[in-house]
Parts: sequence; C-alpha cells; structure tokens
Amino acid sequence: MSADDTLAVAIVGMGPRGLAVLERIARNAAGDPTRRVRVDVVDPYPPGAGRVWRTDQSSVLLMNTPAARTTVFADRAVAIEGDLREGPTLYEWARFQVLLGDLSGFPADVADELRALEPDSSATRRLFGHYLDWAYRHVLATSGDNVTIHAHATLAVALWDEPDGRQCLLLQTGDRIAGLDAVVLAQGHYPVTPTGEEQRLAGFAVEQGLTYVLPANPADVDLSMVRPGEPTLLRGVGMCLSDYLALLTEGRAGRYVRDDRGRLDYLPSGLEPRLLVGSRWGLPGPAGGRDPRAGRRRRAGAPLDLGADAWPRIAKEVETAFYTALLRRDVCDCTARAFQADYLAVAWRSPAERDILERYPISRRWSWDDIGYPGDGPVFAGPDELREWLLDRLDPRPDPTGDDGPIEAAVGVLDDLRDEVRLALGPGGLTDAGRRRLDQWYTPINALLGLGLPAARTEQLAALIRAGVVQPAGADLHVEPHPDRAAFLVTSAQTPGVRHQVTGMIEARLPRTDLRRTADPLLSWMLANRTCAVEETTDPTGAPYVTGAVAVTGRPFRPVTAAGQAHPRRFVFGVPPEGVCWSSAGGARPGVSPATLADADAISLAVLGIAGGVEGRAGDGTPATAPAAYAEDGAA
Repeated sequence: MSADDTLAVAIVGMGPRGLAVLERIARNAAGDPTRRVRVDVVDPYPPGAGRVWRTDQSSVLLMNTPAARTTVFADRAVAIEGDLREGPTLYEWARFQVLLGDLSGFPADVADELRALEPDSSATRRLFGHYLDWAYRHVLATSGDNVTIHAHATLAVALWDEPDGRQCLLLQTGDRIAGLDAVVLAQGHYPVTPTGEEQRLAGFAVEQGLTYVLPANPADVDLSMVRPGEPTLLRGVGMCLSDYLALLTEGRAGRYVRDDRGRLDYLPSGLEPRLLVGSRWGLPGPAGGRDPRAGRRRRAGAPLDLGADAWPRIAKEVETAFYTALLRRDVCDCTARAFQADYLAVAWRSPAERDILERYPISRRWSWDDIGYPGDGPVFAGPDELREWLLDRLDPRPDPTGDDGPIEAAVGVLDDLRDEVRLALGPGGLTDAGRRRLDQWYTPINALLGLGLPAARTEQLAALIRAGVVQPAGADLHVEPHPDRAAFLVTSAQTPGVRHQVTGMIEARLPRTDLRRTADPLLSWMLANRTCAVEETTDPTGAPYVTGAVAVTGRPFRPVTAAGQAHPRRFVFGVPPEGVCWSSAGGARPGVSPATLADADAISLAVLGIAGGVEGRAGDGTPATAPAAYAEDGAA
C-alpha cells in the first residue's frame, strides 16, 4: 500500500463496468473501516454513463432490454463472495423519481419518459445514462468514510511498474497517478483502425465521391452526409441497425401513427434516404421474450466442444421453450408442463425426442429459419417475395393469454442463457477448436437472435418497409465496388440474380475489438511494451488462431504479458477480453446472477486483497521507471 497505508486503486473507464467495480470496491471496503482506500477513476466522459450512455444523445435511440430487466446493482441471485448491497433496477429507480414528485432536475422530455415508463418499456439510451449518473453519485454518497473517490476527465495513455512494484498511470494531461497498488482497465468498446476490407471500401468511396461510414456507435456519427433520397445500404442486423433506422427516419422528422385497425404506419418527412437493409448473417426477426426466467447453473468439468457439447444444450433449451409456449397457447398449461418434463428428459435430436413430438398435439415444428438462423435460409424469386416474407415475420401476433408467443419465448431463452453460457465458455471452458467456432459461428447467432431489436423497433421496421422507406436486401450479403460506375454493388444469396446499386453505405455495427488494431492509447502502449498480449489458440489442424482479445487469466482477469506471465496488480474487465470472456459486452439483469456483477465482485476482492510491497511486478521487462519521453516531473 501507499506510504500512508492507504490502498491506492485506479479504474480506467467509468461506464457501466467500471462503475460495477467501483461499487463493489466501495461496498467491500466497508468491511474494514480502519483501512483507507483511494480510488482514482479516469474517463474523459461523465462517470457512470461514460461515452456510450451519455445523457446528451438523441432521444430516438433505445435500449434493447426492458427497463425492469436492467440494473447495475447486485441482488440476492448474484453468486458473490463480497458484501451485498442491493439497489434499484432502471424501472424501480424511475418509479422512485416520479414518486418523489420533483422532476425539475431532468430535461422535460426525460421527465415525460420517467412518468410513462413501464416494466416492459425499452427506455431511451439517455434515460439509462441518467440512471448511471445517479448510480455513480449514489456510490459516492454511500461509501464509507475510509473510501475516497477522485474523477479525472481525461484519457490514460501509459502504465508502468515503479521500482517497488506499484503502478504509475500517465494521463493525457501529462499528470501522473503514482503509487498505485492496483489498476483496473474497463475501457469498453475501444477505437480500432479499419480492417483491410473497410479500407478498400472507404478508399473506393473517396475516389468516387460516395458516402461510406465505418463501424461506429451511431450516436457518434455525423449523418448529415447522407442526403435525402440517396440510395443507402445499412449493413447490419442488431442494435446499430435499429439506431441508424431511428436517426434517419424519426430523427429526420418522420412520424409513426396507428390506423383504425391498430396497425402502425410511418409518415415520411421526405428527408429520409432510400434505405437498403441486409447483413452477412441474417435479417431482423421477432423481439425477445419479456418474462425473466430462472438462471441455470454452470456445468463444471473438462473444456467443451462447442458443436458436440455446448450447442445441443443451448438448442434444447430454446426448442423446449418454443414447444412449451406453443402447447400452452394451443392446448392448455397442464399439457405444456407435461410435454416440457418429457422433452427435457431425452437427448436433443434423438429418436425418443422425435417420438415425443409425434405424441403431443403440436401444430408446427420448430425451424431455426423462423428466427433468421444464419444457415441455409430460404431463397426468393425476387425482392417482392423477400419483402412479403420478412413482413410476415415482423408482424406482431399477440398471444391471447398475454404471454410471449412461441417464437418470442424461444428467442428470449437465448438472452436468458447468455450469462450461463458465458460462465461455461469462459477462459479454459472450450477446446481450441470450440473457441474458433464460438467467434465465427455462435457469437453471430447470439447477436442475431438473443440480442435483437426491441419489440417497438420490429413493429417500426415493418412500417418502414410498407412505407417504401426500407427495402430488405436479404442475408448472406456481399458488397463490392461497382466495376463500371460510382456505386457499391450489393448482392444477396437469398435473391440470386438481383443486383442493387447504392451510392451510400453504412456499416451498421460496432467495430470488432481486436488488440492488434487498437487505437486506444493505453492498450497501444501496453501492447508495444509487451505488458499485454493478444489471446491465441490453435485450430483443429494445429495452426494458430488469434482471437484479437486481450489475453487474461480466469477470474479476476489479470492481463497476461507477452512472456506469458499474469500481472498481479492489473485487471482487465469487460469488452477488451471479448474472445476469451465471451459476451462480455452484455449488461446486467436482475434475478439471474449476471456474470458481469459477479466478475466485478471478484476483481474488487482481488484488489482489496493486495497488501502492497515489492511482490507486485510481472517480471517481464516492464519498465521500472517512467520512459524517457515522460521523464519530466508530474503528479496527479
């Protein structure tokens, strides 16, 4: 610890994950009120909300998780070793603000949203930002007298070991935070340089005077370059697609209205581009389920093969939910419960499973194509047939019981399984071949099906298609520079022979994190100085396979150096280890033991367990003193 016996900690990145670690450190430090703890948080954006959830973004941008299923606080369902301090979900916090009666501290439209918010509502991103801002201030206000927290509105650019093993963090301002006992890196989605394909498409766009938008957070993109009426491809299928659709329609004065039959229609403003929508992996489908389900327990043991071990278990859960909901809707609850017990007792795709499906009065069979499974999907004669098929999939069909429909229930299971799958497939949880299949096959499936559009957005997409503002292009999408004219040439395997030409293209997805392409100054520094490394496995042939993730140990996620040693005073949490820690970008949900909060608790306990002294060096050539470029005096 520091000379005055204060444990000194820095957290780089103060979005939801950094906030979760801060809350856990503050709460667990209360167990020893005689031990002083100082935490320096470093983020150029407001602490709590960070960049992604900042409160000044457009009000048309929504979350894809219902308000009642969104939290940053642990509850009794979370398997943690530290001290538990429960806090409100987003919905509970909103209701509390309304009950207090004074909403004058919020902008008028945010106050209106607070009053109207329901448990199943998809809140705006900015409202969640206000919740995170409150949560950060709540942590400050409720921390013990032995905990002090200082915020630095800047970037961290370098990190090295001091002679006694403690850490020194250099800030972009030139100040240093020295004498640190531990550093937690929680930068979230860090910037990266473009891939080769992105550079090729961007270069063609510059040469031909076209519009091309690289993968990015839509809230950060200036869309004024996208002209009204311009044929523009949105290549993506998840929340970024939802965001761009909103910004280019509602964000340009378009309006949604309901007709006499209750169907949602879109009234264009005339400022919208002509949007072509498609992706490599699939097309948007039904929104996920609403009702939280009990969490599953981790299955310990030898590393899993994704195809042979993990996928059959996942598929079994999904298909069981579909058939159970179908029987509950078509027959009765008792029949559904009996089927569920019988179906779960037999192996996936076994003869016994087929016999059970024949024995019960099941009106339709499950098909992964029903929810946009990125396999051998349907092929269409032309754009009109594809359009009608997609509209049929997007058309909401409320269940007369008020529960989610069969497909919605199945999709909801994928979301509910995310944390349990993450625990099972974490560091050491998969064979090397399974790790590759996870990145290239299951992760896109999960993003397509389990992390899809909010229910409101699927209904809006159907309205946009009917209004002619959006034209579906299909899945298995390919884009090339047009050989003869200033346009991008777009084709889809679902509509053979159809060739679309667009003069604008937006990559409607976040950039894939890859340490080899990082533009984050601190990660770049660490990579160049070999104090972090890219995670690498092998494929079935023994050839190396690089995930692009920051290599870390299992919990509490210490970074592994180029020499293969874990640094005892550093921790990496959240998005940077994505690829080692699967689905690390997912948020926390109440009642299902979210891995994110359990991970944050484990990191906090490891940090608080550091006793100081000279044992805290990785011994891998980390600079013991400040590099020459930063040798001038400075202090934080």
